Formats: sequence, structure tokens, C-alpha cells
Amino acid sequence: MTTKPTYKELEQKAKGLEKEVAKHKKREEVMWNQAHKVREQVKELNCLYDISTFIDESDSSVEEILQGIVNLIPPAWKYPDITCARIISEGKEFRTENFRETTWKQVSEIRTFGKTIGTLEVYYLEEKAERDEGPFLKEERKLLAVIAGRLGRITERKQAQEKLTVSLKEKEILLKEVHHRAKNNFQIIASLLNLQSQRITDKASRAMFQESQNRVRSMALIHEKLYTSEDLAHIDIAAYVHDLTASLFSTCIVSNEIKMNIDVTDDIFCTITTAIPCGLIINELVTNALKHAFPKERDGTITVSMTPSTNDSLILTVSDTGIGFPEAIDFNNTTTLGMQLVTSLVEQVEGTITFDRNEGTTFTITFRGGGLEYKRRDIGNGKSTDTDC
Repeated sequence: MTTKPTYKELEQKAKGLEKEVAKHKKREEVMWNQAHKVREQVKELNCLYDISTFIDESDSSVEEILQGIVNLIPPAWKYPDITCARIISEGKEFRTENFRETTWKQVSEIRTFGKTIGTLEVYYLEEKAERDEGPFLKEERKLLAVIAGRLGRITERKQAQEKLTVSLKEKEILLKEVHHRAKNNFQIIASLLNLQSQRITDKASRAMFQESQNRVRSMALIHEKLYTSEDLAHIDIAAYVHDLTASLFSTCIVSNEIKMNIDVTDDIFCTITTAIPCGLIINELVTNALKHAFPKERDGTITVSMTPSTNDSLILTVSDTGIGFPEAIDFNNTTTLGMQLVTSLVEQVEGTITFDRNEGTTFTITFRGGGLEYKRRDIGNGKSTDTDC
């Protein structure tokens, strides 16, 4: 026979159950607080990640970036549906669409280079009762300060980039003007030589003036190519050689049929330090071929080619199908100014020159060593490779 529990025993069991319930409630509260804290931290981390991603992938102005960031702020707050934000930076405002000032706000300063340039403000559109922090949690206050600090660094970096862009543009304009003036000065010199040559009756003396004019024009053409190009450091050699040889044909009186064959690799872009001696060498060798290779109305072809070699050098070849270089003349020890200039320029670019009399005349110049700088461009994928040999 079982005995019924006494009132005192029931009372003790009830108290024990109450304690257990209280413990469970406390554990549930702790777990809820921990889950809430994790959720808030995840929102904060997502906000910072979204801001970083937006900045890294954006090529926009400072104003566009600030407007984009202000729109990313409300989702990170506890009550995103009633949260609005505003950034004031250097007198300009950037707001969320639902922005409205209320008494429930949170503000952090934006500073650049040690000075306050604005504020980051977050408002709740209605009051929410929260312990300790009022309508804003402590974590959100910290997040606001972190975002404000990041905004300051973004503004500093963007302002520095914009100043650098402006500076580079100014230097580009100045460099274009320098090349333009250099070209004009060379043209003035060529015109003066032309005026002076008109007073000379001796054909040999007048021819010397004409050759000097051509040399000056070859250098003027370099500067013209540079100031009309998007790349102020490198010259498209193929286009330059075409224009240079066309200019030589137009200034030399040729009664017979002489063809010009240009075979220059399209992806060679030389610096001015290489292009000027290269142009002068081509000028001298082509002029020499036009004057001497095809006498008595003899027809033929002059070929100018330039290709990169396997050892990061450039190979320039100027050949003709004319009567050939005289056997009695050593081009390395000739007294003519043109050939002396060629050998001197080859030494200047630390190159080598070889000579072949078979089937006309062929000069082969290899540019190599410290005197060569050029750029190869892969037209197919838009990439470029700078090479210093």
C-alpha cells in the first residue's frame, strides 16, 4: 500500500521544479543572447565585406562610392526596415531614399589626413526600447566607427589618385607640347635649308643641302609621331618607316621606275633614343640607293625590313637590286658623310653592321646592347612587353 506524499513534500518538489524551470529559462536566455550576438556580428561582417567588395570592384568617383556605401549601411543594423543613413563629406550629402532626421540617432566623424571632413549618421525612424544603449546596440556603435574610419581612408586614397591622374594628364599635355614644338623647330630648320639651297647654283652643293633637309625631316617625323600618338614613350616603327621612305621618294627626283618594299613587323614600338638613330640610318641608306643604285633609268626595288631576333635584338635590313656597291670602296672607311654617319649611329646604339654585295647591295644592322629599348605588342590580346637589351 502506497502512502500519499505530504503537503511539505509536495511543496519541496514544487520548489525544485521552479528552480529547474528558472535554470532552463536562464540557459535559453543565454543561448538567445549568444545567437543574437552571432547574428549581429554576421550582419556587421557582411556589411564590411560588401563595402570592401564595392570599393575594390568600383572604378567610380569619390561621390559615387560614398552614395553606394550609404545604401549598404541599413541592412547591418538591428532594425533595417526603419533604419536610414546619411554621409556628409566636404559639404556634400549622400542619403538613403527613406532618410529622415529623428531623435534616435548615432553619429561618427569622418577624418582624412588628421582633419574632420564630415560625419556618418544613422537614424531610427521610430523609437525602440533597448537596454543600456537605448535604440542602438554597442556593437552597432563600434561598427559605425569602423565604417567611418574606412570612409576616411577611401576618401584619402581616391583624392590622392585623382590628384595623380590630374598631374599625369598635365605632364602628358606638356610632353605633347614639347614634341610639337620640337617638330616645328625641325621643320623651320628644314625650311631655312631649303631657302638657302635655292641661292646655290652648284648641283653638288645643292644636293648636300637637300640631304641635310632630309636628315632634319627624319627627326621631325619622330616628334610628329610621338605627339600624335596615345603612347608618348614609344613610336610605331612600321608607320614611321612608311612615312619616312614616302618623304624621301617625294624629295628625290627619280626618272626610272623604282619600287619601295617595306617589311617591318607591326608589333615593334621603339623609344625615341632608338628611333632617331634608326630613322637617320634608314634615311642615309635609302637616299644612297636612290642616288647611286639605279643609273641610266635602271629599274629596281629598295627593301627596308625590321624584325625582332631571338636574343631580344632588332635586325634592320636595307637592300636594293641595283648595280651594287663599288668593289673599290670600303664602306667602313669611306670619306662620304652619309656612310660615316651610318657607322657612327650604329656604334651609338651599340649595334653591328654587315654588308653584302651579292645581287645588289644589302646592309644588315643589328641593334643590341644598352643602346636598345623597344616594346613588343601582342595585338591579339592587347598585352605589351617592354624589353631592354
